Amino acid sequence: MVREIFALASGHEGRPLGVKAIACCLTDRGLVRRGVRFSTGSVYEVLTSSTYHGQHYFNRRDSRTGAPRPPSQWVGIQVPPIVAESTFNAVQALLQSRSPKRTPPRVVNGPTFLAGLARCGYCAAAMIQNTGKGGQYRYYCCSRKLKEGPSACRGLRTPMEKLDEIVVGEVARQVLDPDRLTMMLDAYVHSTMAQAEGAKAQLAKLRHDHTAALAGIVRLLELVEKGLMEAGDPVMRERLVGLKLQRDQIAKEIGELQNRMASATPAITPEKVVSVGKLLRDKLYEGSSEFRQAYARLLMDEVRVTDDEIRISGAKSVLAKCAADGVADTAPKVLSFVREWRARQDSNLWPLPSEGNALSS
Repeated sequence: MVREIFALASGHEGRPLGVKAIACCLTDRGLVRRGVRFSTGSVYEVLTSSTYHGQHYFNRRDSRTGAPRPPSQWVGIQVPPIVAESTFNAVQALLQSRSPKRTPPRVVNGPTFLAGLARCGYCAAAMIQNTGKGGQYRYYCCSRKLKEGPSACRGLRTPMEKLDEIVVGEVARQVLDPDRLTMMLDAYVHSTMAQAEGAKAQLAKLRHDHTAALAGIVRLLELVEKGLMEAGDPVMRERLVGLKLQRDQIAKEIGELQNRMASATPAITPEKVVSVGKLLRDKLYEGSSEFRQAYARLLMDEVRVTDDEIRISGAKSVLAKCAADGVADTAPKVLSFVREWRARQDSNLWPLPSEGNALSS
């Protein structure tokens, strides 16, 4: 049952489910935990317990009073793991990304296509849903203008369906078009066909980064051992999960690079670029609103809107990863952005320092 809960949370057989959805799913099937139906609290307890990946702690509470003890007094032992630590770390990252303190629930679960992406081009505030005619019409509107009035920002109010259509159309035409996509990923195509010396240098850098991530984990654990930081400190836990994810991701990249070096087969080919462009266009146009929204958040980092233009920015590295690994049939899980793919009107080269990160479309 523990494995199934982690599988549902990580999206092993579909879209990753939240804590409440998992609890409902288990309850609908009549499953119980020690005779009690699952709740959001019990599911969250399972998903955040390190015991299930092999690290259990005793002495967490005073045996006489029941009061919790500080993490420095816990006694840790190794136990047989039920799930892989990499799966556990990936689930922690998903839980953190959905935390209301970091990402509003309306962005995670809302039906608005550009939720969390659309921003006012005048004041940089988020553009949120605004309705008219009793909800008959929906608009994107500058949140600052709505809250503080027109004197705070001149931000516009634009029909939601119209902006969604324009953004998807421009991404499909200017980014996912086979010729444009091939040009943007030309550097990636050539890098995968580089000679062995270049691959060796990349491998050395990855190994260096992997060692640095391991050293960071050790330093955090030393702070806990010396009593300078509590093991239960949210900042420490979030940092530790991030370093472990980084360690696992780099280890995966090292393995993939070693396999490519052994087979001498390029990870990204022109044929793959053309194929992934078509698949990503299909993902943006088809499926449920949640599915399309997830792929929009994968491809786009920000959409800034003014009366005169719409500026769209996103991650070239995400496109390269899709071209190398393929596009999954399920919605993407953890989304991250590194390089901008829309540099200038006349090219897609890396943007100049003076141009910043907002890319015109």
